[in-house]
Amino acid sequence: MLRLWLGRARSPARRRSAACNLWLAVPALLVAACTRVEIEDHSLQFNQATGSLGNRVMLLNVVRAAKGYPTQFSKVTSYSGSSRADGGLNLNIPFIGGIVGNPNTAFQGAVTPSASFKTGVSQLQMADLNTAETQKALRKPVSARDFAYYRTQGWPKALVNTILIEQLMVEPRLLDALKRAAASACEASDSRECRWLRSDRTERCLAEAKEERASPDGDVVRVFTNNPRKQCQHESFQWFFTSIRVLPSASLDFEPKVDTDECRTSKALLRDLARSTKDGKGKSKDANKGPSETVKEGKVSVEVNVKIAEKADKDAEASDKENEGGSIGLVIPRNLAPRNDPPPRAFAALDRLRNEHLCILREGKTPIIISWRSPERMVRYLGDVLAAQAFGARKRGIEIFNEDGYPVELFRVESGRGPDSGSAVSVEGPEGDAYYIPVPNREAKDAHLSLQTLALVMESFNLAVSGKELPRAPTLFISGG
Repeated sequence: MLRLWLGRARSPARRRSAACNLWLAVPALLVAACTRVEIEDHSLQFNQATGSLGNRVMLLNVVRAAKGYPTQFSKVTSYSGSSRADGGLNLNIPFIGGIVGNPNTAFQGAVTPSASFKTGVSQLQMADLNTAETQKALRKPVSARDFAYYRTQGWPKALVNTILIEQLMVEPRLLDALKRAAASACEASDSRECRWLRSDRTERCLAEAKEERASPDGDVVRVFTNNPRKQCQHESFQWFFTSIRVLPSASLDFEPKVDTDECRTSKALLRDLARSTKDGKGKSKDANKGPSETVKEGKVSVEVNVKIAEKADKDAEASDKENEGGSIGLVIPRNLAPRNDPPPRAFAALDRLRNEHLCILREGKTPIIISWRSPERMVRYLGDVLAAQAFGARKRGIEIFNEDGYPVELFRVESGRGPDSGSAVSVEGPEGDAYYIPVPNREAKDAHLSLQTLALVMESFNLAVSGKELPRAPTLFISGG
């Protein structure tokens, strides 16, 4: 093809000119092609490097937290370097002898292409994230909106529950109704979740980790602390969500719309009735406490005293500020059609649970109070998980149920240099020992969730710091770029 292209020139002079133009174009094309490959290659390498750096920094701080060391975070804010390719030709064109008076003599000529390359990052700017402003952002708890987002975007629900929630406070009446509903739903089920709920170990942990305290409303509530260092506290926390999981059509939703008028217990109805009494009606000896009403219920006479105070409005305003990110509530559909699995009695227990939940709301109480975690606390929580499985006399893996109903490890980290086949993430700890996350067997239904756990914590962490003005970064100069 080259010969055909050159042959189209009408004279030897023009053919020589075309050939010269071709040789001049080759280095330029070579340089352009190399530049494109270089940009693409180095962009991918930089992306891989920063991704690997983020994973390793996070794992390093998890190891630090597990061993009681202070955490230390930094971030690459910018980088600069040179990525240049230059090319040219050194020409020594042959002179025909006729030009210098001797047609039989010719001087030898040469064409020498040249190219020079300079690549690599020569400067990195790092941000120290341990400043007051950044730490304040990292210590701000996530919200119900974040919880709802992750649960509806394909993340394993048990993983989201475990990472984002620090503690639950549950009304005892709701808890009792939940126990009965879960037990009824599991009567005819042999699922892994139901077997776990019925196990003696789970029952023993519920009794051992039982904790009660006063809620912000002043009522006695049951507390579920999500603490992996204490096995029974971890399992009791998982019991609450697993119990909801086995209920047909029940869920935890973001700002659910519920109709408290459907409450069918007398206590809440009496409260509304007392509020609606006219002046002079239904007064009792406790009239200074507010209006009251005596109502006959079977053979029992019940007198309800309701205090009317301005405190209710202040509490509502404070609650609005506290829940700027929304709220999470239990949702159970009404009038579920009876099915064989679970048995019909399970639906009766489920209906009682729904009614109890509505009545607690109607009384002005919060059935489930959630304490959210901050991104900084999420890192320390993973440190607690690592400490539970790697240190101490009772080493154990911290397990949750995955979406297929299999109990799987939440966050598996092993010590040593890792297998010959490689590891997903590895790092050298503060004491010189090595830790790594093994590559999960993705074909197994019970594969550990370590990488998803790390990804969720990193995403929450990055969201907290990305919108903030980062501190002035020191510049690192790298030689050999």
